[in-house]
Amino acid sequence: MTPIRLLLVLLAVLLAGAQPAAAADSSCASGEPRAGIKTITLLARKPGTSLEDFKRHYETVHVPGARARIPALARADYRRNFIGEARPGAPIDFDVVTEMRFASEAEYAEMRKTTSDPAVSAWIVADIVKFADPSKTRTYVVEECVSK
Repeated sequence: MTPIRLLLVLLAVLLAGAQPAAAADSSCASGEPRAGIKTITLLARKPGTSLEDFKRHYETVHVPGARARIPALARADYRRNFIGEARPGAPIDFDVVTEMRFASEAEYAEMRKTTSDPAVSAWIVADIVKFADPSKTRTYVVEECVSK
């Protein structure tokens, strides 16, 4: 499988494969589930890329480019948490925890539909390989429980 084909398959699995759980299935023991759909993506930098260059590209090229191409992402709460310190001995194979919160299942579905457009997915894949290691990318749809 060619690297580009592998990336397209990876992108399809990451962005289109995860299905949100129904709100009624909440298992929050203490606190309340937050409304909307939240995804967590763990990204690692491309081998040979400094953390500074990885962050610069992600923040100044990828984020604005993705938000311009994906309207639902432009409306979403889109946070990047770059790893600073880790507990001694804690294994870590990623450099950023990306959170995307969509206000509703409809917004999440719109994002998935937009990212399945060949022109959008091609741009995402072409840009990701410039700064990140797609083989280490993991995306999850999560249920967030909030205690106040």
